[in-house]
Amino acid sequence: MYELPEEVMKDENLTHIAKLVFAVVADFSKKNPASNLSYATIAQKISLNEITAMRSVKQLVEQGWLDVAKNDRGWNYYGVKERQVAGKQL
Repeated sequence: MYELPEEVMKDENLTHIAKLVFAVVADFSKKNPASNLSYATIAQKISLNEITAMRSVKQLVEQGWLDVAKNDRGWNYYGVKERQVAGKQL
């Protein structure tokens, strides 16, 4: 089951799809911290098309909810960005 922090749920700058994508990325990165998560995998897990998954990830990165890093092959790795919200670490 995917979990979504209350702060993400209340973020009015995120679309509902971006919030679902956040939950998928957060769950995957917790279980597989060194693994690449493709847009196709994100899309498949919540019945989206890849373009929508890409846009949602981009929105989450721009809003500061996700970090993105590249490996030596140029693949992106996404993970939940460490944030302080209301005095607590997310």
